[in-house]
Amino acid sequence: MKHMHYFVLLVMSLSINGIFLYWINQDLSFHHTITQAHGQIGYNWINYNNPWMLNSKLSDYLSQQCLQHNRLINLSEVNKDFGQPTQPFPVNDTIGYGLVLGLLWKITGSFNFIDVQLLQIMLFTLLLLLLYKAVALLFDDRKIAFYSCLSVLFFFPLVAYNVQAVRDIWAFYGLVFLLYGVVQFLSGQKSFLKLVACCSAFAVCQFIRPSVFLAVLTFSAVLLLYALFAKKVRTTVLTLLGTLYVTNLLFFWIPFTCYNQHAYGRNFVGPVGQDLVEGLGEFENQWNYQLSDAWIGEYIGKKYNVVYGTPEFDDAAQQEFDQAYAQNPWFYWQSIIKRIPQVIVPGLPWIFYKDSPYPDGASFMQKLKLSFTSWPLFIDFMLRQVYVRLFLLLGYLGMFIALRKKRYLAVALLFFGVICAGFGKLPSHIEYRYLIPFYWPFAILAGYVLGHKKSATKR
Repeated sequence: MKHMHYFVLLVMSLSINGIFLYWINQDLSFHHTITQAHGQIGYNWINYNNPWMLNSKLSDYLSQQCLQHNRLINLSEVNKDFGQPTQPFPVNDTIGYGLVLGLLWKITGSFNFIDVQLLQIMLFTLLLLLLYKAVALLFDDRKIAFYSCLSVLFFFPLVAYNVQAVRDIWAFYGLVFLLYGVVQFLSGQKSFLKLVACCSAFAVCQFIRPSVFLAVLTFSAVLLLYALFAKKVRTTVLTLLGTLYVTNLLFFWIPFTCYNQHAYGRNFVGPVGQDLVEGLGEFENQWNYQLSDAWIGEYIGKKYNVVYGTPEFDDAAQQEFDQAYAQNPWFYWQSIIKRIPQVIVPGLPWIFYKDSPYPDGASFMQKLKLSFTSWPLFIDFMLRQVYVRLFLLLGYLGMFIALRKKRYLAVALLFFGVICAGFGKLPSHIEYRYLIPFYWPFAILAGYVLGHKKSATKR
């Protein structure tokens, strides 16, 4: 049965990913400016042996070409020399994904984004099989594991993201590695070599997408609570946590710190201040702040005479936030409260348009009313607003059933370990591209509902 499950999941994963790749390949809705910047890192690494810098003239050229042709521009299409790169990579990102592109392009000999898209499809498929093993160990049932992984394949926001050349999906890869490493070590297998390999792979994915670092904290909290109530596993949990933190230090924090020192002369940099100011602009406010990178780049740049993407820019943005918070701290906490529904049952997108068919800022109820005005809008509303929310609600039902069956560790690892790590954007602002790589456990729990019933019927 296990090998048949593997075969079906393999075929379906390649098929569904292939369909999405053909359907929405290189859609500009996926933050093309970020992807083009990562492409430059790989390009400059190969051509100039300098993966630390960007070329401002090349950036302007790529942005212009992207908008003109409405697609990503492969670096192989650049037919003129823009000179040595001299512009530091923005602090609101890391070069990890660009290094992946550069390494891949060194192997393939091309500068085409389709290379990494195909790589991600293969990684997704292999990790789906690893996820099957993890879920089978969590619930002691291969049928539940099979239905759960099928459910992941029909969690379309995740698949739609996977076929794009974006670094966010690598958070999903890292979380699957971490989950499997933890589960197999807590089970009867206890393979220390697998644990080290999985924790190391997680740390590498963390360097590519650092926002996943919160999973280290959430997993640690779950495991410490587990050890508190189950004394027999305390040594196992301590070994597990020690391995997780040592590999994280070696493969994320040390390289991350060295890179920051080399590029910016600081140990730690990040867009904390920028995110906080933009978060204040998510709702109508007394300062007329806006949730826009372009707006904050111009506003902070002019007011403090700093350049967007530099450590000094984020220092200035942090100063701006501190002043605003001192004037009205309650507004900040109100904003966090307003975001909570967005993380509980968000309408995660998987059909993307360059221009939304709805007015800017339209609420769920406004979109619902508009959906009855035409069949295309109604179908769009059902697919984009309802489909995913029903998926998430089914996941909550699966969590309730699992708790009734006393599957406490499974629910804790999936919900509090993985999903809650995605809540890290609550203090700033919610972007669904941050949530999608963390919300796949809802698909696991939704699959548990069907798999649980099938297993119960069979017994």
